[in-house]
Amino acid sequence: LLAGLSTGLDARGDWDPRELLGDGMRVKVEGRLRGEGRYRAHRVAMKGDRRRSVRVEGIIREIDPSKGVLSIADVEMAVNDTTEALDAGGVGIGLDRLGPGMRVRVHVRRRGETLWARRVEILDSRDRDTEITAPVETVTVRGNRRMEITVLGRRFRCDETTAFLDPDGESVDLDFAGIDAFRRLVDTDDQRPEEQFSLGDLLTVGGEFQIDAIPEKNFDLYDGRDSDVLFSKLSSRLEFSSSPHPDIDLFLKVAASEPMGPFDSLHPLRSDGRVRLAEANVLWRRVFSRRIGLRVGRQDFDEKREWLYDENLDGVRLYLDLDPIRTEISVSTNFSEISELDKGVVNYILYTAYRMGRHREFAAYVIDREDRQHPEINFDRRWYGVRSFGRLGRSVDYWVDLTLMRGEKQGREIRASALDVGFTHVLRGVPLEPSITFGYAYATGDHNYNDNIDGNFRQTGFDDNNDKFNGVNSFKYYGEVFNPELSNMRIYTSGVGFRWAPRGSFDIVYHLYRQVVAKSNVHGGNFLVEPWGMFQGLGNEIDLMAGYEKLWKRIDVEVIYGIFQPDYAFGPFHDPATRSKVEIEYNF
Repeated sequence: LLAGLSTGLDARGDWDPRELLGDGMRVKVEGRLRGEGRYRAHRVAMKGDRRRSVRVEGIIREIDPSKGVLSIADVEMAVNDTTEALDAGGVGIGLDRLGPGMRVRVHVRRRGETLWARRVEILDSRDRDTEITAPVETVTVRGNRRMEITVLGRRFRCDETTAFLDPDGESVDLDFAGIDAFRRLVDTDDQRPEEQFSLGDLLTVGGEFQIDAIPEKNFDLYDGRDSDVLFSKLSSRLEFSSSPHPDIDLFLKVAASEPMGPFDSLHPLRSDGRVRLAEANVLWRRVFSRRIGLRVGRQDFDEKREWLYDENLDGVRLYLDLDPIRTEISVSTNFSEISELDKGVVNYILYTAYRMGRHREFAAYVIDREDRQHPEINFDRRWYGVRSFGRLGRSVDYWVDLTLMRGEKQGREIRASALDVGFTHVLRGVPLEPSITFGYAYATGDHNYNDNIDGNFRQTGFDDNNDKFNGVNSFKYYGEVFNPELSNMRIYTSGVGFRWAPRGSFDIVYHLYRQVVAKSNVHGGNFLVEPWGMFQGLGNEIDLMAGYEKLWKRIDVEVIYGIFQPDYAFGPFHDPATRSKVEIEYNF
């Protein structure tokens, strides 16, 4: 399957935006001046060549032939007797016929830091945008939804409203996060607005306020006991970013939360308000080479499906960009807000990804978690895996995760494995854009506890198992109610979804759970009771998710309802559990 995917179903003629936006590639960028040297880009046409020719088009702000000066926006060029001037009909005229307010196209010659106007053409247009056609100097990604392209010393800010065109003039859907190998990964659910408070590159401030209401009913799977909880929380994140140098990014995130309502004795940790330092790191983009980056400090270790990790860790991470191969090597730990079991654990991660065309990726990784604090447990574990995800053709999104787990715990050798495969087929061009999803996840269990081999697979402990299918909602794809870790379990998933609006979606997802080996425990999971260990059937769950992004530009709304029906693994007397969630998020 992986070999077949790597052959590539995309047309060979597709342009790769990452190559077209590389250093030295020529682009035409159109935008409005926002401050000295800074523009907001409306359109970026990627030319696909490395020609050194430079053109500037826009409204003349100042022209003084006697001083030899011509200015368009903040671009100042020198003119002299050799500068050719043409009117709108292509007839030669004198420079004295040019004046402020005219729109012109200037063909420029660069001599060191000086720009010389070689030819000036008057245009029959009053478009106020400034256009610069020149080679790309730098590309800097700010999160997943904003980046800056530097051409002719000017920084053009691009966001999701910017139109990108390939050399054939076709519109391109650009994944900003895929452009910069040294990007700061902002959660894809974070929809920060363009109009953030900013002091140039010195400081940008943004974040979110969020309120959640989560009723949880019958998590002990028995109606006769009162275990119902209404959990609600007000939380916020405040983000500070700075770029004191084109190759240096500084980032700080402070998170705070305050539970609302009565103290929850069943979940005491959720009932405590707290303020924490979520991230604080520095990124050096070009360490001795434009292909090497380095990030140091508390940082977000994240990946698309959050099957391996989504965690803030204290560490050092080295990036190698050998396009189309990208590698991350890191050493990390956690100095605060950590369980007793994870204290002293050092994490080593090697992750290498090969981008197959524009829409698919194949990756291999090794994750080693070495326990230096608890010799009595001696819980050292390693994961060796391969994965691939992306798009096949225009309508099928797929994922494949295969991993082996090795290590030792309390003198027993760990030998386990897991897989998670699936696809989403989208009926594009059909009203409501319906989609269907099928998935299968499997992780080995331990058939014989008395031997020297532990067959129980466990995820890394950094996993969130959180992603989206074709909708705007990301959700727990192993179940919003049960939400188990993939260990000693088979999970069958099917779902249908609808995009009822460009920024709105509705999903119905069904899960069926079975243990591989009947055991009296489940790794992870939300329930207050464990199975009896006599039957493999754990139960099934149905989740309904609806969401809408950018309501009034800054507000995201998400509503989730799930119901879990336990099976005989939880005993002959059991009742369903439900979990609801209403989340409103304001981005700034």
